[in-house]
Order: sequence, then structure tokens, then C-alpha cells
Amino acid sequence: MIADFEIELRGRLTDEKFLNIKDFLDKNAKLKAEKNRVFYDYSTFIPGEGLRGRTKDFRVRETNGQPEVILKLGNWQGSDRREEISVLTEKNSTEKLLKIFGEMGFTKAIKGIRHTLAYDYKEIEIALVEVPGHSFYFEAEIVAPADSNHDKVHQQIQNILDELGLETFSEDGFHDYIDQLNAETNEVYEYKKDTLTSQNIA
Repeated sequence: MIADFEIELRGRLTDEKFLNIKDFLDKNAKLKAEKNRVFYDYSTFIPGEGLRGRTKDFRVRETNGQPEVILKLGNWQGSDRREEISVLTEKNSTEKLLKIFGEMGFTKAIKGIRHTLAYDYKEIEIALVEVPGHSFYFEAEIVAPADSNHDKVHQQIQNILDELGLETFSEDGFHDYIDQLNAETNEVYEYKKDTLTSQNIA
């Protein structure tokens, strides 16, 4: 089986830019989904992974009440091309998943909350992501077969972002933004037997 790859570019949005691009997409694109998501990012605390230099992105997440285990393989940066493997689980099973992984030694994760509007625009999914009470950013992606021309797909996305006037993160800029989110709004989740707790990072 040939796995799919997620070709994705990201960038920060000011409040004004978010409103402007949302207004444009509301008029010129198809709203694909609205997502309320909670995620638990284990990779930050896995030795050899962390934030910078990460090649395995391992998470539990719940989107609109649907739990999922997801693993993305490849460099995690402002623009990336990663193999994506995911498994959906039964509704209301998020706490079970956290317990399973906690008992297996994955006891710490970064917990974050996101609200996303995902649009289809010229064969690209453009997601406008709100970090509640903090900031906005965008993700533009195409899911492509492993044996496709990823450079061509990357350029296809970049051309549309240029058309929309959206600027992508540099690699350092992306990691600096994640550092900021971790310090100011995300939390550290810690598994303790029969107890699910979280606390502020800072």
C-alpha cells in the first residue's frame, strides 16, 4: 500500500488579514468543514524528537467529538511534506486513548485547542486556524500520493498563496511561533493513573 503524503504550507495571520481572507474565501471558495479540535502532542517530550528537528509527529486528537490517533512522518516546519497515518476510534474514547498511551510510557504531551474553518479553493484546502484568545494562522495543503511529484504540488500551493497575498513561515519563524504558543496558550498534559490533568506551561 502506498501511503498518502500531506504537502502543506503555513503562515501567520494578523487579525486584519484573517478577516480579509475569510471574507474572500466566504465569497469565492467552498466551506468544507468547521472544526473544533483538542490535540495532545506527545512528540515534544519524546527523546530525539522535541520541536526543532522533529521527524515523527505523534498525537491524539479529537475533532468535533471524533477521536483519532495520528502519526506524521517527516520534518515538521513552516512548509513540509509528510506521510500521514491516522486511525479513527469510537466516539467518547479520547480518555481511553490517553490512558493506553500513558500506561505505555507516553505520560506528557502538549495540549492545545484550535478552531478551524477549512475551504476548498482551486483544488487546495486552505484552513484558517484560530488559537482561541491568542492568534490566527493558515494552513494550505494538498494530500498527494507518495509517488507523485511533490515539488510540483508544493509550487502549485505556493502559486495560490502568492495570488492571495499570504506569506509563509520561514523554518525558524514557524518554530518561534510554536514556542510562543507553548509559552502563552498551550498547556502541558500529564498522565497520572486514573487522573487526566493539565497545567499551564509557563
